[in-house]
Amino acid sequence: MKNQINLEQTTPAVTNIFSLQGYLNDWQHCSQLSDYLAQFVSTKQIDPDSFSNLLSTILNEVLESIYHYSKKDGNVIIDIYNQDFCVIVKAAIPVDQQSHSFYNNVLYEINNNNPNDLYSNELKRYLAETDSSTSHTAMGFYEIVSEYGAKIALHENKPDKITLSIQFCLK
Repeated sequence: MKNQINLEQTTPAVTNIFSLQGYLNDWQHCSQLSDYLAQFVSTKQIDPDSFSNLLSTILNEVLESIYHYSKKDGNVIIDIYNQDFCVIVKAAIPVDQQSHSFYNNVLYEINNNNPNDLYSNELKRYLAETDSSTSHTAMGFYEIVSEYGAKIALHENKPDKITLSIQFCLK
């Protein structure tokens, strides 16, 4: 695997555990939870508003993927770490066979292709669709890698649980 993210000897700034049963009831939960977590983590930053907006955008992409690609029950654990000028989002996600394949395929594509090309091609495909509500793609992950320079790594890869880490650094 190309991307390695080190979490040794680091304590998360925040840990959030939520049940998929309630979370999956409403698409708005993605935005609400990402805004809440971003604001909480950003309070001690030099520019908390800018930091919160950026973190919320990245968290929202992760949470939207969880919304579409997870088991329909179980708990998700989100840990957010501050490391110097970088933030790491670690997400432990219960998965079924379909969502397990989705995450493994996304990481394979990111590690073996140009992220800018992946994002551009996925965006073109999405814009060409007539019914975008039926499309649940990897575009969010491609966007955060391409546009925000994030690194994504797989820490745990079990048939019933995936643990992803997404690291991005502030400029």
